[in-house]
Amino acid sequence: TPELNEKWLLKQSIYFLFEMILCFSLVYYTLDYFNRNYVFPKILSEHEILELKGKISLKISQIFFIYFFTSVIMPVTFLFGIIWKLIYNRESELYIFEIIFSLLFILSFSGILTYYVTQSIIKPISKLKEKAFSIQEGDFQNPILVNSTDEIGELTKTINQMSISLQEKEKMKDLFGRAVDPKIRDLLISNKIQLGGEIQNITVVFCDIRGFTSISEKLEPKKVVFWLNQYFQKMEECITKQNGVINKFIGDAILAIFGAPIFLENHSLNAVKCALEMKNSLAELNEKFLIQQLPEMQFGIGIHTGNVLVGSVGSFSRSEYTVIGDTVNIASRVESLCKEYNSSLLFTENVKENIFPYFENVQFLAKVQIRGRQNQINLYTLKE
Repeated sequence: TPELNEKWLLKQSIYFLFEMILCFSLVYYTLDYFNRNYVFPKILSEHEILELKGKISLKISQIFFIYFFTSVIMPVTFLFGIIWKLIYNRESELYIFEIIFSLLFILSFSGILTYYVTQSIIKPISKLKEKAFSIQEGDFQNPILVNSTDEIGELTKTINQMSISLQEKEKMKDLFGRAVDPKIRDLLISNKIQLGGEIQNITVVFCDIRGFTSISEKLEPKKVVFWLNQYFQKMEECITKQNGVINKFIGDAILAIFGAPIFLENHSLNAVKCALEMKNSLAELNEKFLIQQLPEMQFGIGIHTGNVLVGSVGSFSRSEYTVIGDTVNIASRVESLCKEYNSSLLFTENVKENIFPYFENVQFLAKVQIRGRQNQINLYTLKE
């Protein structure tokens, strides 16, 4: 009858649709699983996988639609068919086994599809999550393998590129931190230091090696560099410990500042403490130099407190964070007097006024005329 034909056609159409989806899903997911895990990673590069042409690639939304259709719509439809036949078909017992078998098959296939979704979506997302945490901790190694052409593959590629970019930036940051003090580097990167400057009261420490020219002429260049690097490393540790900043290395000399860009309540005191630690470190270094058959090293330290121009000075294309002013010149002149007064540490009245309560062994040396200044200044040191 026409009614039966229509029902038969509708039933066959639904069965055909279900069978088509099942066959497509089975073939697609099987091939995709083997491609992801065994084929693509071995024969194709990351770029070739993402640019692969002629491959059917479902989006994640389509994968979840098929998953929902297979796991929910199809079982519910078959369950409805069972109930319908039990109620309205007297010979329903003949169909129950067939329908239950089909339902079990659909449920089994849904389980297989669930496993695929876990392997192809949830597992890669978990790896991406772990990679994101490792990047956050500063680990930029071990890129994630790209093995799909869907959104997860694109996201994996982006994460890997981001990791490489961050690794390169960290290298540049490290190199930048070797060219300037890391504290200044971080302020420059954070854009807290603009081109220009301001007048600040700071303490300048100028340290210079005695007789460096004559010593370096007697040593091989490699030994001179090795000798200096050990010295600079130790001096940097002393300066950093007291919250000072190395403004620059001038040949064998060190120009360090205290009070900028890091605020210090008593930068003169920090500078003098740093100088004492530098002297102790140099004594330890000389013992090491003796073992290494390198020359003994002596230096002079000059310290002065005063106002300077502090800031990033230069052009818009090239600038330098530095200090400019008479205070720097005085610290340099005071250091040059260390040899004359047979002392490794000299400082001025301005420094003495800030450290006297903390150091009772302050000793007045002389009132001297410094080149470039009209008034004489008082020189002090610390008694041994």
